[in-house]
Amino acid sequence: MKKISLPEATDKIDDAYIERAIEIDSAEKLRQAMFTERMKKTRLMTRRLATAAACLCIVTAGMLMLRRTSVDNPAEVSEPGNVMMGNPITDVESYDELERYMGYKVPRLEFKTPETLSVISYEGEPEKAKMVFIDGSQLLMMKGTGDISGIFGATLETTVTVGVVPVYMYRFDSVHYAVWSYKGYSYCYIVNNAGSGALYGDVERIIRTIE
Repeated sequence: MKKISLPEATDKIDDAYIERAIEIDSAEKLRQAMFTERMKKTRLMTRRLATAAACLCIVTAGMLMLRRTSVDNPAEVSEPGNVMMGNPITDVESYDELERYMGYKVPRLEFKTPETLSVISYEGEPEKAKMVFIDGSQLLMMKGTGDISGIFGATLETTVTVGVVPVYMYRFDSVHYAVWSYKGYSYCYIVNNAGSGALYGDVERIIRTIE
């Protein structure tokens, strides 16, 4: 058996207990004092846990109230001024409503009949305007520059210039689309089962509309 010296043994004892042992002349009284100290620590830990549990309940209740408010008042959630949309795609009724959400003008194509007008959001904020027409074609628009098609693996077929605007025309299987940027906005026009000639004709008319 390993022998432990007195200094080593006392190092493992709480200093408070050593001080009490010096003051108390009875082993029984010392045991009672140590028991009292342990009970104080236990009660302190219990109070801390109870406080933490109460805080958690308050936070949970607040989250449930916010969720209930959103469910009970859907009109408040869908108003353009609030823009707190759970669904990343929100359909709107008109070009005017679409522009209120986006905060800028969108092309109104006289040669196309819209089927659905939508707002695509990211982290609760309107990011991209989407216009789907009854012939299946689509026009996307957002602030910034770059390819906003969301299509990967397409083949660049040609690059053309309409006025002063460079237009990049791609193909992915039966889908043809064109992307371009103009005056701080990016555009993508998509058609299905149509040749590059039809794509170019529509793109030219769209750019003439936004110039």
